[in-house]
Amino acid sequence: MAHDSPVGAAAHCARRQDRATPLSCSAMKRMILAVALVAILAVSTDAGAASSYRLKNFEARSAAESAAFDFYTRRKLDSAKVGRCKRQARRRVLCKARAVGETARLLKTCNLRIRVRAVWRGYWDEVAAIIGRRCHKQVKAYLAYAAALAAIQSEADRFADRPTSITSMYRRDEVTFSGTAKWAQTIPDGCKGCGYDPDTDAFYDTPTTESCSIDLVATLADQTITVANDGFRCY
Repeated sequence: MAHDSPVGAAAHCARRQDRATPLSCSAMKRMILAVALVAILAVSTDAGAASSYRLKNFEARSAAESAAFDFYTRRKLDSAKVGRCKRQARRRVLCKARAVGETARLLKTCNLRIRVRAVWRGYWDEVAAIIGRRCHKQVKAYLAYAAALAAIQSEADRFADRPTSITSMYRRDEVTFSGTAKWAQTIPDGCKGCGYDPDTDAFYDTPTTESCSIDLVATLADQTITVANDGFRCY
């Protein structure tokens, strides 16, 4: 029935104008006024708290870091770092972040703009959203095996002043190869006094053959391959 609630009961009292129960109706009205006053005070308190709340910098940074972490894991990058955060309003902060991913041949960088807002949900919650991103890819320097082999072969032939044979090649890193070349050379008078002429009863020098090798290092820098001598030997 309508008078089962306090408001209905008060209205019922007013319609009947029941003079026999003036205290009951007055008590009901006072109760309704008290409930309304409590509700108004509660709303006023919440409104006051909401108007005075200020998003803290460390809370904004923490929320931005979570958003950056989610971005680089979803994009299969390697890491992300939040940089400078700048306050835009009492409950809004804008942070900048950078996410980076790297492979042997490629470097990918994303610059992020992350907005963090304080949102009231019965409690204050920090909500971060990426509102801007700019990504670019950079091809890393990479020395191919064939190019390194050609450069090392050419330098070994120049050094020996004759054709040489490459005996080993191995990669040190993405832009560096080491290689070894060998060759044989004849020294006309390599063995001093090793020959004997019975007609003249004199000794003379005889030729000798040496086996030589050289270690070379090929490096790619600024799109140019340079080859350095890492030591040579003959025996």
